[in-house]
Amino acid sequence: MLKTLVVITGMSGSGKSVAAKALEDTGFFCVDNLPIVLLPQLLDQLDDRMERLAVVVDIRQPEVSEHGRHILEQIQSSRPYTPKVLFLDSDDLTLQRRYAQSRRPHPLQGESVSGGIAAEREMLAPLREIADPIVDTSHLAPHELRRQLRKLFSNTKEDPSLQLTITSFGFKNGLPLDIDVLFDVRFLPNPYWVEELRAQSGQDAGVQEYLEQVEDTGKFLEQLKPTLLFLVRCYQNSDRHYLTIAFGCTGGQHRSVYMAEQIHAYLVEHGIMGRVIHRDMEQAVVDASSHSHASLTAISGFEVPSGGSGSLR
Repeated sequence: MLKTLVVITGMSGSGKSVAAKALEDTGFFCVDNLPIVLLPQLLDQLDDRMERLAVVVDIRQPEVSEHGRHILEQIQSSRPYTPKVLFLDSDDLTLQRRYAQSRRPHPLQGESVSGGIAAEREMLAPLREIADPIVDTSHLAPHELRRQLRKLFSNTKEDPSLQLTITSFGFKNGLPLDIDVLFDVRFLPNPYWVEELRAQSGQDAGVQEYLEQVEDTGKFLEQLKPTLLFLVRCYQNSDRHYLTIAFGCTGGQHRSVYMAEQIHAYLVEHGIMGRVIHRDMEQAVVDASSHSHASLTAISGFEVPSGGSGSLR
């Protein structure tokens, strides 16, 4: 059952399209440029199918000025929810500059953009009087507007968080295609060449102890941890929805896995949640086990057939 209806309106060029996408991100079903006279019929069809609906109406519909306020008041009196009118505004100079940059005509433009803006303000005045909230976008970047609207209309107390992925991989298997930040940790000694560690991974204590005995490991993490914490928070503040941080080593089994686990644990300690993916670890462990078995066979001179008994070559 529909519980929340938001009517997005306001000055042309003030950010209504950005607002619609922001509300979609918070779970609204959005309808763009719906003739407002059709809103009651739309509600009759959708009342039982969704909980959150946002409708964009603007001055391209003559009925907005003539009947918009009356229609919304009728909906309020006949429905169990109150339509919320989100009015986006900007000062005249900002709107003129945006139209100059976009090279698009104002919908009411006659001889000048300024004349169209003035006419639009007059026509939208009845809706502005009943609007709550009114958001001035004159000095807001698109990501700032999106963040502000998510705070106003999100179902949860917190903004949708950045979806963080930390992945490990092996360069010999190729680069992941969807990474944003990459660290090559092949400068560290490779546990693969320590026979008892070859079949282990960066999640095992033996490999972790081996790497932590290396001075460069500690120095690298000491500088990297606060840097990545700062970086992730910057991405959050810039309204990014996805961020993938990748660590690569030769096979994707030891060093990169260790680094991914260390950074993930550090970020979790600081309240930043994310997922860890070890792209090549399982295959690398299998390959290492096979290689280790083959090496022992070659050294001992024994061949181990399927029957399980050894025989001299």
